[in-house]
Amino acid sequence: MSNTCIAILLDSSGSMGNLKMGTMKSINDFISEYKQANNKDKTLLSLYTFSSTLYISEPPASIIYDFVDINECEPITYDDYITSGMTGLCDAQHYAITDFNNKISSMNEQPNKVIFIVITDGYENASHIQSFDSVKELVNDMSDNHQWKFVYLGANQDSFQQGSQIGIPRESSMDYDATDEGIYTAFSQMTTQIISYSQDIIQDIILTE
Repeated sequence: MSNTCIAILLDSSGSMGNLKMGTMKSINDFISEYKQANNKDKTLLSLYTFSSTLYISEPPASIIYDFVDINECEPITYDDYITSGMTGLCDAQHYAITDFNNKISSMNEQPNKVIFIVITDGYENASHIQSFDSVKELVNDMSDNHQWKFVYLGANQDSFQQGSQIGIPRESSMDYDATDEGIYTAFSQMTTQIISYSQDIIQDIILTE
């Protein structure tokens, strides 16, 4: 049995409230489809949400699924996904990558594949500590030395330019319309790619040619 580890870093800033239904359906359908397609694969999932924090001492991301078997994940609800605040992406991404990597490092058997997904609907505007450069350095280290795959879905921005600022290649980035239908459509395309990658049907996650 192969091991796959997937982390989702999900924007929960106030503007994501307009996409709440589509976002929740996207996450829940991703988990459901992955379960159906990968019943022989041991997959651990972490779901982080982020917005902005008032104090530097606060963790910059909250955790809904904490490195659990994807087959044990229940659908997320309105009470799980609370939207408010601004977009502290750099702090949250650096924190989530570090936390996820620490958990992977503690595993007796290292995973065959690691996938880290970023979903946001706006530009970075609230980080206290980390910068685009520090996040890009960490992303490049995980990609080059640990073979992690990174995916970036963004709305209301040039996702290719924003993704490149944090080390995510153009082909693994995608724009989506800031609507329930828009995020669901993008998530569906990404889900197909991730399932195929986890099953060794494809060797990379390509969202944009």
